[in-house]
Amino acid sequence: MEIRSLENTPIEQILDAFMEAFSDYAVDFPRNQVSEMFRRRGFNPKLSFAAFERERIVAFTLNGIGLHDGRLTCYDCATGTLPQYRGAGLAGKIFRHALPVLKEAGVEQYLLEVLQENDTAIALYTGNGFNKDEEYDCYSAAKNEVNVGEESGINNSVEFRDITSADVSEKSHWWDCLPSWQNSVDSVTRGESELLIRGAFLPEEGCVGYIVSDPATGDIAQIAVDPKHRRKGIATALISHILEFLKCERIKLLNISSNSLTLPLFLSAIGLTLGLSQYSMILPLI
Repeated sequence: MEIRSLENTPIEQILDAFMEAFSDYAVDFPRNQVSEMFRRRGFNPKLSFAAFERERIVAFTLNGIGLHDGRLTCYDCATGTLPQYRGAGLAGKIFRHALPVLKEAGVEQYLLEVLQENDTAIALYTGNGFNKDEEYDCYSAAKNEVNVGEESGINNSVEFRDITSADVSEKSHWWDCLPSWQNSVDSVTRGESELLIRGAFLPEEGCVGYIVSDPATGDIAQIAVDPKHRRKGIATALISHILEFLKCERIKLLNISSNSLTLPLFLSAIGLTLGLSQYSMILPLI
C-alpha cells in the first residue's frame, strides 16, 4: 500500500474511486455533478492524496485550496474508502501523510465539515487539534411545496436580469454571515458557467437582491437582499423566479450559517424544512 499525491492521476480514475467509495451512501451522486462539485470546491490534485494498491485507488482525501477568512486554506472536499478496505485506518494515514506537504505548500489551515450528530468523528477531529468554527444547517423542499404565494413572482415592478460573480462579490455587504466554502464567491466564480445568477432590479433603485442557483441540482448557493429593501417580497420573488429553471424536483440550501439573523426564518416561512446540521472545524497549520 502506497500513499501519494494525485497530481498525475487521471481525473476519470479519481471519479471512479469516488463513485465506488460512495456507492453505498444514502445520497445518489451523478458522475457529472461530482465532477462539477470538485471544480467548484477548488479541487487541487497536487495537494490531494490517496492510498494505492497496485495502482488502484482504495482510499482518498480530495482537497480544495483557496482563501477562507483571508487565509490560505485546505478544504476537505471528500474523504472516502472503498467498502472492502474500511476499518484499516487508511483515512488517518492519508491525513498524517498530507499535513507536512500542505504546510510546505504554505497552507495556513485545514477546514472540514462534520455532521453534528457524529460524536465519534467530532471527538477524533478535536483530539487531533481541530476547533469548531461554524454551525451550518441544511434546508430543502419539493418544488411544489415551496410557498411563494400567488403574487410574489408577478410583481411588475421587479425585473430579473443576469448578473456575474463579480457583481455578487460587490454585494457582500448585504450578507448577515459569511457563506460556507461551497457557497463562497470563489466557488461561485469557479462554477459560473454552470450556474444561474440573477439579480432583482427595481426602477430607479438598481439591483436590490440576487440569487445564485445550480439548475441541475436545485442548490441555491446564495440569496441576499439589500437591507433597505427587505420585508418587501424581494427574496420570495427571487425564489419564485428561479423555481421554473430548476431541472430537478427539490430545492436545497446547504450549509447555511446558524448565526444568520434572517435567512433561516425566511426559509421556514416559505416551506423549506431543516434537515442535517454540520459543524465546520479548523486545524491551524502554522
